[in-house]
Amino acid sequence: MGSRIPKVIGWLTFLCASIPPLAGTAHADDVFFACSSDRTQRLRPTSIVTNGPAACHSSETARTWRETGPAGPPGPQGPAGPSDAFATSVEIGDPRAPIAIPSGPATTVATLNLPSGSYVATASLYFTNGSVDSAIAYCMLLIRDGIHDHNAQVIDSEGGGQAVSQALTTAASLPSGGTASLICVNNGPTGNLAIQTYNLTATKVGALSFQ
Repeated sequence: MGSRIPKVIGWLTFLCASIPPLAGTAHADDVFFACSSDRTQRLRPTSIVTNGPAACHSSETARTWRETGPAGPPGPQGPAGPSDAFATSVEIGDPRAPIAIPSGPATTVATLNLPSGSYVATASLYFTNGSVDSAIAYCMLLIRDGIHDHNAQVIDSEGGGQAVSQALTTAASLPSGGTASLICVNNGPTGNLAIQTYNLTATKVGALSFQ
């Protein structure tokens, strides 16, 4: 007994080339009916109807197909996108400003408590020196998870009566959560440093790749 596979392939091949234009617009849920010759497996174009049985001859076999095929298997799970942002700030007019930054022990200006995840943290601040003497404005943006420290640092010499802006960025993955802190100090023996405004933000990201 001969194999039917070549006949089925022949019918499918001819099907693509023999379907005439149908009146109206096909819809995704349409079902097409037609007849194919039992001898040649070729589809009879004039037998094609939409959403109804085809009138097949005794020497023909009824065929059906849909406008759209069955849905394929679901794709792999994609990485999570940014889902959370944590922020704190002191802006112009805030009664907490100015924040004095003396020499000696560093001052923790602000801290964010972060749940587990991967983060990109940024900080910006505006320093003034209210003294006639120069000062050295030093700040660190520090992400800690209890095991590792990830930080960015910036330092500026600030003359008497001058002002300076600083910006920092760092990133880290925190499997068990952690903190992001902005820490500053006057790294010189003189001057009268103060932070007039600052912004500290940590944005949770879906994936973090260190290169």
